[in-house]
Amino acid sequence: MGLADLGPLQFSEPLTAASENECRWYHTFDKPDGSVIRGSWDYRHNVDDYLGHVDFRGKTVLEIGPASGFLTVAMEQRGASVVAIDTPADDVWEYVPRADRDTEAWLRMRRERHVQLKRSWWFSQRLFKGSARVSYCGVAGLREVAAQLNFDICLIGGLLQHVRYPADVLWIASQAATQIIVSERFLPEVEKTGEPLARFVPSRRNDFVDTWWYLSSAAVSNALDIFGFDRERLGRFKCRQWPKVASAGEGDPLELDYYSAVFRKR
Repeated sequence: MGLADLGPLQFSEPLTAASENECRWYHTFDKPDGSVIRGSWDYRHNVDDYLGHVDFRGKTVLEIGPASGFLTVAMEQRGASVVAIDTPADDVWEYVPRADRDTEAWLRMRRERHVQLKRSWWFSQRLFKGSARVSYCGVAGLREVAAQLNFDICLIGGLLQHVRYPADVLWIASQAATQIIVSERFLPEVEKTGEPLARFVPSRRNDFVDTWWYLSSAAVSNALDIFGFDRERLGRFKCRQWPKVASAGEGDPLELDYYSAVFRKR
């Protein structure tokens, strides 16, 4: 079956996976039977910090970049109705077109994993009996319809550093929702002055292909202030990243600093 046209967004039909082993897991989950699906990132211990301690009861949510859907499920469990936006099948990432690295090899690797990651979102929806919908229009497609949308909340989690134009994502969110949650890495090198700073990350000293910018929380707040939003809350917390994901319990997680900022339209 093809896409079902529901208003300004087109929603995907489900992708099937016979088991969790056919998926690639970005998020870690506690399954209903008590077993664990181990993904790279683990928000189980502080998901409400990540979500800015917002009340989701009866709210409509636009989630940009859902990955394996842990946050999708968490918001649904807190009473939200969620629409997720992910990248199209042929557009796996806004990669940095580096002349000094083999970006084509990196893209081939990404494309191999891309469908498996999408399957993990659908698998987690079935596992937790979710009713969220997903559109594979990407940020570019969302830009075309943002002004026609009317969501209570837009969640942007761990995304801004990975896109070429992060201010564009914030502007799109400002058009589509009345409240915005932004959760990103808290990085001392861009936070130390308190100024609205953006650092271009790729250089000859690193291999970054999937990361463009490190933005300070002040830069995000400044952009959304210009777009007509007041910051209601700014919190700090730690997220766990598992360096090895082959099997549950292998290795120790890294504890990385994050911030979550909540904004409301004036």
